[in-house]
Amino acid sequence: MATAIETTAQVRDPRDYVTREVWDRQIQLLMRDHPVDEVMANRLFGAAVSYLITAMEKWGRHLELCAGRLVDLAVHNFILDTKHYRDFCHRHFGG
Repeated sequence: MATAIETTAQVRDPRDYVTREVWDRQIQLLMRDHPVDEVMANRLFGAAVSYLITAMEKWGRHLELCAGRLVDLAVHNFILDTKHYRDFCHRHFGG
């Protein structure tokens, strides 16, 4: 029998952390550079943004966070889009 677990954690949407323009651009870049369709590209980029925000929030706590291999593709695609990644880091991490 399954037991429901109550939580007070806030559910956040990774789309709230980048503009629509940046989101759409990353999806196109992922589909161009990797063998993924639009659904998978959206999932990967969402997971990448979630990972990056979590890593930024937990910075300095020696938690040694890492992304899985597939999510890492989306993280690196974002990093290579230097201007947008720099803006993202500046807005959410102070630089």
